[in-house]
Amino acid sequence: MRILREAGVNRATSLKCEIEPAALDMHRKRLHRVGSASHRPPMLMLRRLRNRLANLFGARPKAARSARTTPNNAPQVTLGSVPDYLWTIGKRRPLIGASGDVVGFEFGLPVSVLQRIHAKNDAPARAAYLSATLKAAALIAQTGRIGLARLPAAWLLQAHAEGGANIWLAAEFVHDDDLRATQDPLWKAVVEALRKQGLQVGWEFVDGAAPDGPAPSFRLVRQGETPMPDLLDTLRHERAEHRGQPIVLTDIADLEDFESALADGIPYLCGALSSKIERATRDLPPQAQHLISILNLINTGADNEVLIDEIKFDVSLSYQLLHLLTSARYAHLENVASIDHAVLVLGRKELHHWLFMLLLQQHAPRKVSRALQEVALWRACLFEALARYLQVPDPGQLFTLGLASVLDTLLGVDKHALVAMLKLPHEAQDALLLGTGPWQVYMELAQQLSTNTDATQVSRIASEATAHFGGVELVMAFSEQAWAWAREHMDKLGAAAKASP
Repeated sequence: MRILREAGVNRATSLKCEIEPAALDMHRKRLHRVGSASHRPPMLMLRRLRNRLANLFGARPKAARSARTTPNNAPQVTLGSVPDYLWTIGKRRPLIGASGDVVGFEFGLPVSVLQRIHAKNDAPARAAYLSATLKAAALIAQTGRIGLARLPAAWLLQAHAEGGANIWLAAEFVHDDDLRATQDPLWKAVVEALRKQGLQVGWEFVDGAAPDGPAPSFRLVRQGETPMPDLLDTLRHERAEHRGQPIVLTDIADLEDFESALADGIPYLCGALSSKIERATRDLPPQAQHLISILNLINTGADNEVLIDEIKFDVSLSYQLLHLLTSARYAHLENVASIDHAVLVLGRKELHHWLFMLLLQQHAPRKVSRALQEVALWRACLFEALARYLQVPDPGQLFTLGLASVLDTLLGVDKHALVAMLKLPHEAQDALLLGTGPWQVYMELAQQLSTNTDATQVSRIASEATAHFGGVELVMAFSEQAWAWAREHMDKLGAAAKASP
């Protein structure tokens, strides 16, 4: 929290995500004066990790500067000047718990990277990726969430990590030598050593059988091409035999499979938080329609009198607005006793953000809705912060883009109809509906940060996206801060829901 405040994120007085460039620069300088290793901020740890690995394995030459226009104070860092293994730290997928909340993040390497390292027997690359993935999990564990690191089983023979129970290591059997590694006497010793450090160590079962040695702390199960009903049926039959070993079900195909697995009692899940169902699953609730109509009034510059009348029309909305301004966050303000005064005190931008927060609560009745809300807030904060950094006019529109990119899935409504109702700018419409236009780079970046995409795509798309925003290191810093902001605002969403009459 202290670190984020130093970076210019003010949550005490605002619903907006604001990370100012000057504050971020000051924050970066302060990182060099931080004391103990246990309290090192993420970016300091990243920088030291990068330098350490560069000394061990050789530094890469810096790539030429991007031709894209960036602010004068933007660090000229591109994908080519940051080792590939550091990109691993910035990429993550939310780990969903039984409640439907984000309980951690999964880190893993694309299959193409694993195959390349295995084919070349590239020991330095293996060591670099191993260290980076473990570091990524450790950084998440420091926040109180689970950092799940998926690694080939053979790599665990060289694994060393310090931390606690929130670091989960998942051994996968990608090649034949992974299964052979479990027969090595060193395997048992490494697993026991990692557990003594407080880590949870689990693995997948090969053809239903576990490797020789100690029992896993958890079971890793990949959906793959298996239909979810068939997979759940198999797991049901295995539960009695493997009782006490929680299941981490990963590589889930879509939201529908998420819902099925959660309903079946699977405690940890990870995969694609998107729906393959193209059609709308329900009509937009009346409350959501009313919120959208007020948002459009703000976007079109309607008079305050018109806004006030629309809010007064909804008794529940009026109550929530007055309740908001009596909260501790606005304790410095005078007593606000009317909607008229509340609208004036809050201001249009703050009111716009608050209404969007309420819109997120109109979600479809899914178990995974809480996770989708957090992803939406992460995207919104990340997009707005990057837009502010690049000095884009009206960066709040990028906040809206981030929310809108998840809103159709969250609400369970048709994307085209929703975009039309929101009356978004043409740039946002092009990015959301056509995958084109100047704002599409934001969408591509979010996709790359939250998927385990093959390296060929990473090198092409990520290099373009990160160069646009000042480089990998800067993007990772903003993403880290956006996730923290989203997590805190999930608590605010819960409080707002309880405050509703």
